[in-house]
Amino acid sequence: MSWSGDFVAALDAPSITPIYILEVLNVPLGVGAPTFIYSDSGALQIGQGGARIVGTSVIPHRWSVSFGGFELDLVGDIRPYRESLIRGALCVLMVSLLGLADERIAIGQIDQITGLRGRYRVTFKDYLSASQSRFDKRYQNGQGRSRWFYDTTTFTTVSHNWSVGATSLEVVSTDDFTKQSGIDGLLYCIPTHSGDPFYMRWSAKNDTTDIFTVSGIANHPSTVSASDLKVGDKVYNAARILGSPHGLFAKLVTSTGAGTNGPDDRLPESYGNGAPLHHSFFDRADASDTNQYIQPSSGTFYQLDMAFREPIEGGMRTIMDLFSNVGQWPVMRQGSFSWRGCSDPTGHFGKKPPTSAHIFDDDIVSFGGVQFFDSSLNAVFFQSSIYHNAGNTTKVVDTNTFSDYLPVAVEIERSFGDFYDPNGSTTNMARGDINRMKIWDYYHWTKVTIRVRLRFAILCAGDVVQLTSAFIQDLSTQVGDTYNGRFGMVLEVGYNISERVCTLVIGFPPEV
Repeated sequence: MSWSGDFVAALDAPSITPIYILEVLNVPLGVGAPTFIYSDSGALQIGQGGARIVGTSVIPHRWSVSFGGFELDLVGDIRPYRESLIRGALCVLMVSLLGLADERIAIGQIDQITGLRGRYRVTFKDYLSASQSRFDKRYQNGQGRSRWFYDTTTFTTVSHNWSVGATSLEVVSTDDFTKQSGIDGLLYCIPTHSGDPFYMRWSAKNDTTDIFTVSGIANHPSTVSASDLKVGDKVYNAARILGSPHGLFAKLVTSTGAGTNGPDDRLPESYGNGAPLHHSFFDRADASDTNQYIQPSSGTFYQLDMAFREPIEGGMRTIMDLFSNVGQWPVMRQGSFSWRGCSDPTGHFGKKPPTSAHIFDDDIVSFGGVQFFDSSLNAVFFQSSIYHNAGNTTKVVDTNTFSDYLPVAVEIERSFGDFYDPNGSTTNMARGDINRMKIWDYYHWTKVTIRVRLRFAILCAGDVVQLTSAFIQDLSTQVGDTYNGRFGMVLEVGYNISERVCTLVIGFPPEV
């Protein structure tokens, strides 16, 4: 959920005294005994400097994302907390302003503690880094449960010959095969007599008779047709997640395997990080607003059908690296997780989200700098393309016939065909993604860093803002002009409530 209106208003109050609370969460298979540390009471307290929050940041063109972590000072006797302040412990930071209810402002994993003689600095890794492995220290039944999708190592063998088209598959054991609640699961079938491995969906299983109810055909993301299976052929448990991009992320961070944690708790235990967050940590209302601009080039059907046939070592980072191919990422916004996608803030190449804020000189505390050509882009491109079919053999291509810059490369290729839902037009979904990304592929952008009033801490990476300033110009402004309602996209947010300042990094593409 977003911050309350009263809390947002308090950010702009002329005087505030924030009261911080650090909670070490109870993660049953993680580390760190649960406890609370306050800024106004206790043997160990949060220092007067408060916390420095590093919000989500994203690098245009590559669309690699970091949630950002946070830092705070602790003052007092740390010894009573030696079982709680353990490296790897998952913590939530909350703050109260003007006597209002506590609001969550950050979540992170303890990474480092430095200091001596009653003064310490604690550094917290961001949630994305913390979720590279599961919060599970067990090794059971030949499975390392620190890996996401660990039960994709589960397999059985066919007990009776199966022919293509048959809807019952008899195996030695259906135990330990899992799927998302409410949708068909996925089997990875390996014929040994003829044909290539293929995926096949199953809708139900009977653990008494060891029979799967199956589709009888090869399903997405197969690139071959189904083949007959003989006795002894192996069938593996594959993971399948179906839904919108933001809905998929919501399932990953809130699912417990029990279905008791809100509307997105739909996945088996092995699909998540082992420390499922309460469903209030995901702002469904805000995330669903991305449906307004993360759309196909024609129509409105934009859905993903993602499959994994083996455990992944990088956890959430691996999954987010896949989404970088289509310019989408999770964000930490107002103390909750949400979802964003890149857009063309000028509106020249298609739909963009509504403007989140208009910043004027009166809002700016200081200028951090203006970089006319962001150094993160080594070269612009003539073409932008995305492979959109299973197997990634067919692509949509968009071409810019002339470049204003050097160096220039021929083509940037991205692949996402194994993950678009083929029940919609994968061509249109890929073209819609290209339309959102291509202004960042074809043109350099100006990167502006400013320190602004604290109330702009409500923003996150991916928000579109306007900037009016008598002091900023770039190569797109006319002689004698400055930024006047110029549209840009937020690339990074950081803030410190105690210091009452927010730092924004904003990318401004040219007004082509």
